[in-house]
Amino acid sequence: MRERERVKERLRGARKEKKRDRAALNNPLQPDIIQDNLEGEDVDNIISSIDKEGVREIYRNHWTSLCTHYREGPNHSHYTFRWVSQTVPCWEQWLRSVFCRQEKRFKLNLSHSFVLFNREEKEFRFFHASKNNARVWDKPKTISRFRDIGEIVKDLKAVDTLEYARQQRSNTKWTVHSIASTTFYVDKLPDFPIGGCCSEDPMPSHVLENKAFVTFHIDTNHGKQFNDRLCFFRCLAAHYTEERRCVEARDQALFRQWTDTPIDEFEGVKLYELDELEDVFKVDIDVFEFKYDPPCLVLHRRSSYNHGDVLHLLRVHGCHFCYIQDIDAAASAFGCQKCGKQYKERFRLARHEKTCAGDEIKRYYPGGVYHPNLTPLEVLADEGVPVETDFVYPFRATYDFECYFTKADIPCKSTSKTSFTARHVPLSVSVCSNVPGFESPVCFISEGDSKDLVDRMGNYLEEISSVAF
Repeated sequence: MRERERVKERLRGARKEKKRDRAALNNPLQPDIIQDNLEGEDVDNIISSIDKEGVREIYRNHWTSLCTHYREGPNHSHYTFRWVSQTVPCWEQWLRSVFCRQEKRFKLNLSHSFVLFNREEKEFRFFHASKNNARVWDKPKTISRFRDIGEIVKDLKAVDTLEYARQQRSNTKWTVHSIASTTFYVDKLPDFPIGGCCSEDPMPSHVLENKAFVTFHIDTNHGKQFNDRLCFFRCLAAHYTEERRCVEARDQALFRQWTDTPIDEFEGVKLYELDELEDVFKVDIDVFEFKYDPPCLVLHRRSSYNHGDVLHLLRVHGCHFCYIQDIDAAASAFGCQKCGKQYKERFRLARHEKTCAGDEIKRYYPGGVYHPNLTPLEVLADEGVPVETDFVYPFRATYDFECYFTKADIPCKSTSKTSFTARHVPLSVSVCSNVPGFESPVCFISEGDSKDLVDRMGNYLEEISSVAF
């Protein structure tokens, strides 16, 4: 009896494992992001491997913020990846994991957490990632397709992350010791899905009435419903050709290219078989379903996008594939090809395209937002010279010229784009400073010689300078 119970237990375990494997194949939309433990021996080992005690203390106090983890909500999510080393991180792997967990188009931004070191005080400080005041991009990137991720990976690889972190420090007393983690912030766009035969149940009216869908539930040659389960191959044929007659003639040829199973014994394509079909026909396959509350199109199965040609399918009643010939029209989302801006109504897009100049008016700044150049003292501090970077020379002088116009001695040569109408001639100059003894303004008036006026101003400034030094 005991041996029989053991056999039954092993069979039950095998069935559960097989069920889990089948569920994973049918739901490739949720790739694993291996999260760090919040506590335990693994965490202790990671922290103890850090050389400097100050950095180890930061990791102990802020582990929950910088460890690899994610939080997903209905509208907003964030994904944090810990930097294992200070070499170039796995941007593509991280972003692919984030992208493949989304069902809808989304806006993406990111921020870095890093450890700062004060050279004077010899102390470490943790700089938190923040979506509000420490984000990398001033405006988030809109992600509609997997190829958008490729463009972002190129941009991130072209940026020196350590240099970016160095620009975030409050002053030059602080240096960047290391990058601790990177957090990606995802804001979902619920109204914009990502652009990728049950004869017993009637085709939904919203599918029949939408011209973006080709349902393939009626045999146009005989006016009857199809009684086979070749809907996937009809969609594939439609993806290759626009002629309906060619579609219905080619579906069986495509079916035979994949399997030798008799048509009357074929039970239809399962979701877990789409990976094999992608390799056979060299096409990427995205599967969508309708969600009714609120009504929108949601992604059910996403391709790995290895072939550069995407076939969009709509799954109806859980067993019938319809061909989506226009994903934007099917989802009521319309995007400008020039600038990528999205609209819910097509007429708004048409109005926008009349004036859109696309990339012609864009300006790209590889270094990000403007940062003023370092002062000479800050440059010395960066090189390790012990100077006070906040020092400012206290004395200064200012001056202001007044001029008049004259038409005498105007250059004779003029061009098609330049003409001379008058000359500026210095009339007077006023000088004032904050140096003791020279705090009242002094005005020098020209006596007809502009050079003499400038010489008198220069002599006065040298007199101020000799007192200031």
